[in-house]
Amino acid sequence: EIRAALDGETFTPPDLRERLQTALLQVKLMVEEKGERVAIAEARKQVSWYIKGIAGAATARDEVNRATSFEEIEMILSHLI
Repeated sequence: EIRAALDGETFTPPDLRERLQTALLQVKLMVEEKGERVAIAEARKQVSWYIKGIAGAATARDEVNRATSFEEIEMILSHLI
């Protein structure tokens, strides 16, 4: 958004698919750096922000908070698309 403003362009917010892909990439990189157990526990809050305002987000948030693996989070987010 800032880059678009500096370049004098119109900002186009990311669509749902882009938001969820970015969330998954962040979680994947966290898993690679911190290990799955720590990364999943830390990623829950960030994933909640990525899905805020999406239809079905409340249910998905509950499921993400119970997830213990990257694959579980990936499956939960794929159901939101």
